Amino acid sequence: MSVENALTYRGVVSHGLNGFQALKPAWDSIVNGSDSHYVHSFDWPFSKLSCMDSKPEDFMAVSIYRGEVPVAIVPLSLTKKTKRFGPFSFSVRILTLYSPDEMGVSDIVLRPREVNSLIFRALIQALKGMHWHLLCFKNVPESSYCRDFLESCGHTYSKKYSHPSKYIDTQQSFDALISDLKKKFVRNVRRKYRRLEERGEISFKTYQDEAGAGIGLQHFLDVESSGWKGVKGHGIQQRPDALSMYQYLTTCWSSEQKLRINIMFLDNIAVAAQFSVVAGSTWYLLKIGYDEAYKESSPGSLLLQEILRRACEDKNTSRVSFVTSVSWANEWKPKSENVNVAYIAKNPILNRLLRYVYK
Repeated sequence: MSVENALTYRGVVSHGLNGFQALKPAWDSIVNGSDSHYVHSFDWPFSKLSCMDSKPEDFMAVSIYRGEVPVAIVPLSLTKKTKRFGPFSFSVRILTLYSPDEMGVSDIVLRPREVNSLIFRALIQALKGMHWHLLCFKNVPESSYCRDFLESCGHTYSKKYSHPSKYIDTQQSFDALISDLKKKFVRNVRRKYRRLEERGEISFKTYQDEAGAGIGLQHFLDVESSGWKGVKGHGIQQRPDALSMYQYLTTCWSSEQKLRINIMFLDNIAVAAQFSVVAGSTWYLLKIGYDEAYKESSPGSLLLQEILRRACEDKNTSRVSFVTSVSWANEWKPKSENVNVAYIAKNPILNRLLRYVYK
């Protein structure tokens, strides 16, 4: 469905898996190698839609064009929420920014320097004939394209803080990074490394190319499901849809040289693992795990220390991101970026009511 915008911009709505897949050339044209965050990779939302989403028919993407040039894509999913007031209830239809839920961040893609209120008008015009009450831009970082998009939209919107996205600045020497940490913590990490080293040879390996990506993924999956997750069936390889998603991401990102699966070995046994991706100058740690049989040695911390050391030595890396607000990272004194949720009501008069409904 296409809706022409009188002011040179137009919005095109695509539905479902096939509709989104057809947008890959337009998406890549907008990003054009400048994807500074992993959520700007087409493969990230597509992996969820194709592998994990039980209702892909509720997905839609609005592509905004200036003439024939794609300038923005806004992926959305339709959800319904019922609110009750005593004997009364009503249903609210919400269009939410689409992204895999587990990492807690999302964004649109927007052509650089293409920020103006006309793009937002084209979005609203494209959605005009649809039945919805609220647009929810969920879990958008302060540095996101979505923030720029909303600030230039010329429309009233509400915003609330959601959580921090933590990261470590690696534009410094590793010694400088360590010197800022609590001395007791640093001593404990070094002591645990020495004690683990007494049990065997410690080594580290990063799998990133297509030839070794499958091996790295299997090491990661085995470590991730080695403890309670595997026992309770919550590990990635115990869930066919999640396994399919990470296999897909491994194939795509290794072919693009973005994948980094970091493994720590004790002799030939994988004892800690990270599934990460590089975008721009940032390493994003999407999933981590360790073998609980070695819990007393904190192998996850030992692997993180090695990755931070490498990142500090790499002039092309400016930060290592934990993406979410994980509390265990606090020992490393991370910085953080605010992640927010923004709401826009279709009918401004209902703005206050709908904000309450969506809480």
